[in-house]
Amino acid sequence: MKMIKWGITAALAVSMFGPIHTAKAADTSVQAETTTQNNDDLIFKMDYTEMTVGDKVPVQIFAKGPDGSSERVPLSQADMVIEKPYLLQKLPDGSIKALAVGETNVTVRSGANSKTLKLSISADKDIETGVLINGTMYLPVQTTFKSLGATIQTNTATKTFSIRVGDLPIQLQLGSDIAMVNGNKVKMSGKVQTVDGGAVFPATLLKTALGAVLDFGAHYESLNINFGKAELFAYTKNTLKIAKRESQGDLAKLIGKTYWFNQYDSDYKFQKATIVDILVNDDNEFSISFQLASGKIVNSYDMEYNQVTRDLANKEYFFTSDPTKIYKWSNAIWAKIKAGTISTGMTKQQVELSWGTPIDKSSLSGSGITVETWQYRNYNYVTFTNGVVSMIYTN
Repeated sequence: MKMIKWGITAALAVSMFGPIHTAKAADTSVQAETTTQNNDDLIFKMDYTEMTVGDKVPVQIFAKGPDGSSERVPLSQADMVIEKPYLLQKLPDGSIKALAVGETNVTVRSGANSKTLKLSISADKDIETGVLINGTMYLPVQTTFKSLGATIQTNTATKTFSIRVGDLPIQLQLGSDIAMVNGNKVKMSGKVQTVDGGAVFPATLLKTALGAVLDFGAHYESLNINFGKAELFAYTKNTLKIAKRESQGDLAKLIGKTYWFNQYDSDYKFQKATIVDILVNDDNEFSISFQLASGKIVNSYDMEYNQVTRDLANKEYFFTSDPTKIYKWSNAIWAKIKAGTISTGMTKQQVELSWGTPIDKSSLSGSGITVETWQYRNYNYVTFTNGVVSMIYTN
């Protein structure tokens, strides 16, 4: 039975983290109507206004022409004002591209008429390097502010970060719990500091300086950062471990236990294997990660939760002790069993260890003689006379 898939144990994918949070993605299929601001003189349309960084959304603008008819106005010629231009970019193809996380009004004017749409832009990826220090969530300076469309200048001599979010200047200094926001001192809930080679700052500054709404999940060490409908999600290196442990449930108790392969995988028959992890995939299926005595890692196929323990308890698949020490057979017999071969003179137990469980059995007895025949797949047969192999037929 060949049931092992190969590979070194990998870190759990962020997608596994879906039950806690998934990065918001634009889905125009769920937009019931095109977002429109219009009257007889000016029409301003976009397919959707809740965007994700990287989205390109077509814009349609119609204005009344000199003859009184409605004429389409190319985006390049439109009188458009983007309240926060660092969040959006007008493209030559007539669409608007989302650049960073936040909310902004977009206004189109034609003569005395004007129409405004509010656009919300969420992150296309999460911040994975948050840090929890003394109960306070810290975020990486560079990654966080770049996600918000800011420019950042670093002065290594003074250990300061000069940040500009649109027209708002923010200055942070390593070792200081005072931020300068638009020239004013703002005391933070902790000091800017270096963790794992990168500078981090208390996340609460985003609320104080930028008006963000913060929702901290202490259990998962995660943080939802919202600017209206725009969302940015951050978590620590422990977050996925916590979620993984919860998904593993009691299966986590299997980690560290040792088994010996039987028919579970023919390439590693009777080899010692220690469970080093229980992996969880996107579909909440599980696979067993084994480490062989050689150090090699092999992973089982994906299976349902309850099947993990069923497979491990199946004696045809696994032994809980070294079979070569349980059964005191000759080296020649063990060599045949490990090679998956049989010969006359072998016992039923030896054949079963070599070929596995037959798909059918039949027997006849008389005059003190019992003849039993086992059928295997592909029309292979083994006949035993009084429990010892007397004939082998292979297709």
